[in-house]
Amino acid sequence: MASTTTHIPMPSLTETSVCSALTMPLPGDGKAPEWVQLLPAGNVQPNDGRPGWMLKDAGAVIAASMASAPHGLLAIDYDHAADLAAPKGGTAPAAGWITALESRDGGIWGKVDWTLSGSHAIASKEYRFLSPSFQHTPDRAVTRIIGAGLTNRPALTMLPALASSQGDTMNSTLLAILEALGLPGNADHAAILATIAKLKDGTSTATASAIPDPALYVPRALYDEASTALASVRSSIVDGQAVAKVDAAICAGKITPAQREWGLALCRQNPDSFDAFASVAPAAFAKLSRETLPGVGPSDPAVSNHLTADQLALCKSMGLDPADYAKNL
Repeated sequence: MASTTTHIPMPSLTETSVCSALTMPLPGDGKAPEWVQLLPAGNVQPNDGRPGWMLKDAGAVIAASMASAPHGLLAIDYDHAADLAAPKGGTAPAAGWITALESRDGGIWGKVDWTLSGSHAIASKEYRFLSPSFQHTPDRAVTRIIGAGLTNRPALTMLPALASSQGDTMNSTLLAILEALGLPGNADHAAILATIAKLKDGTSTATASAIPDPALYVPRALYDEASTALASVRSSIVDGQAVAKVDAAICAGKITPAQREWGLALCRQNPDSFDAFASVAPAAFAKLSRETLPGVGPSDPAVSNHLTADQLALCKSMGLDPADYAKNL
């Protein structure tokens, strides 16, 4: 036996669910009716002042309602518990089951298989009214019936349309998403998913095309290694320059050998400040410098006076005799 698959249409993203907006009185004869009216023909006007809805095509609404009904059954509960209590974790026992829908004079009627408790609630007049739950489009055209509820407070504002807590807010968000995707407000799920898939493919392509050119970029590890080596070289250069300047200042008598570490620290941190100091400091320690620095002795005053402080520092750092160095100038 070949198997068949029934396609159940999904609600449009632009549909809004409404409950307790319209009520139909139940017979007061103590009997649960086999057929109940769910929607009148044409204008569906609630009793609580809200804008009405339109039942434009009863046949189309019946077909859509039964196609999406689980196992061809639409539940009738108590006080719209399926719409209001169940989403919050409450229970929604059935008072009856709508097993068929029928168009009568442009309106919609439902055939009901009542439960014992539901039949007793009507027979004992515990409940006197029936209120349908249905969905509609943004232009307020009814699209399908999703159930009904026994109620005693017709169109009570305390039992608002689901749109006030879910539908309108959700639909506004979805409509904004559809607009961002460049899709019409009545786009179905397939069109939306196809558009999203295209966007994802485009993102993947853009990501692939954004792979960096190896000729323009280097690995981070190699960059960090080169940066560390460069910093070391720069530090060595700065340190060498500081040593040369401080030793030159000592040779010139600007500071004493005992001040060498201080001079090195200052020159490494702020070479401009040390240069400014050395340019104005008197050569008060020249004699002391000639007596303590190797290569520059008290017997070389003429040489010391002839060479600059930098030249004397160079002789000291390279172990040259200032007199021999002076002869080659």
